[in-house]
Amino acid sequence: MAAELISFMINITWKRNGKEVRSSFTDKLIKLMKTRSWHKLPPSLSPMKLMHNDTSFKEMCVSEGEQCAYVDIKCMNAGQYVISFLSREATLVFQFKPPGVESCKRSGKCGFLLKTIQGPGYLRKVKLCTEENDYKNQPVHFHHQIRAEKMYLYYVTNSNNYQSLLPLSWLEFCVLHSVDREMPDPVLPHYSCYHGRFGVLYQK
Repeated sequence: MAAELISFMINITWKRNGKEVRSSFTDKLIKLMKTRSWHKLPPSLSPMKLMHNDTSFKEMCVSEGEQCAYVDIKCMNAGQYVISFLSREATLVFQFKPPGVESCKRSGKCGFLLKTIQGPGYLRKVKLCTEENDYKNQPVHFHHQIRAEKMYLYYVTNSNNYQSLLPLSWLEFCVLHSVDREMPDPVLPHYSCYHGRFGVLYQK
């Protein structure tokens, strides 16, 4: 549902760019969320904006202290450059105890790894590591209750004094642009050079 909500925001703001339209769009989106039973996002996303415009996530987030259908999981890795992650073999580490695991006596922290694998052309895709061998010499261990279909991977970078959230699909386009100069310039090619962090929205 997080993917549906954010994808809907992307499609609308990409086609319509104007403060009056965005204000009206936010009101309509809140009504649509109720109609389609889309859950609100965690309060940690409230200060963020989509891309670098005025489309804010604030109205789409629960208030601090309210129950939320998602857990916002911060990546344990140091800050990442987009190109360095999606254009080579790399691993993201997340600490997370999944619902249903009350106590765990295994060594290390509960969590999961997301790893880049070869995709079409220069681009790499991201997969959830589920094999025991993937977790050797890692600070986290894996529980099979953790499911990839419950995850929404996003990237956040600081820009213009606020945090901008970028969907992975936009980051993929930036990477392709950096290695294929015959491609038309994307709307935000400069984001590929920005320094930020990855996060995962996990549906409980």
